[in-house]
Amino acid sequence: MRIIVSRNNQDFGPYSLATAQQYLSQGTLLPHDLARDAAVPGAASLPLGQFLASHGMAAPSAGSGNPFSQAYQNLRSFDLKLLFPWSTISSAALFKDRRLVFLAAIGLGPAIALAIALIMVHPPIVLFAIFCIYAGSGYGVYAWKKMKGHRASLIAMSTDAPEEEGLHR
Repeated sequence: MRIIVSRNNQDFGPYSLATAQQYLSQGTLLPHDLARDAAVPGAASLPLGQFLASHGMAAPSAGSGNPFSQAYQNLRSFDLKLLFPWSTISSAALFKDRRLVFLAAIGLGPAIALAIALIMVHPPIVLFAIFCIYAGSGYGVYAWKKMKGHRASLIAMSTDAPEEEGLHR
């Protein structure tokens, strides 16, 4: 029997049961990776350890008594695609993926909390400082572009943009 093993929506294999058991004992495959029969299209996936046990193969013990080995194996299975889902970011279905929205909330949460804390220190001075920074940002962008040698103007130069129609007559 040959099996397909899936981790993070990526398929590996097909492997024989003995090869899968060997990879499981080495830590290349993990007990919670999903396995299915390669010969049966649309077969239900089971965790690899459970799949091997249901086919009469003993799943190797993970770590021979070391309490940190399972944590180490779980850390090895961690994929940066969970933190930076570039395929989701570049797809049209950007906000349908709840992981991305969750990660954005985690990233923006501390920044928003810090902004609120700064404003609460002394609201008039902090808000005026934010206004001044915003008001000067256009001139800062202009200066930055000029320093880099790019074309820059304080006045809009495009006559093609629909939002600027009528500004140059």
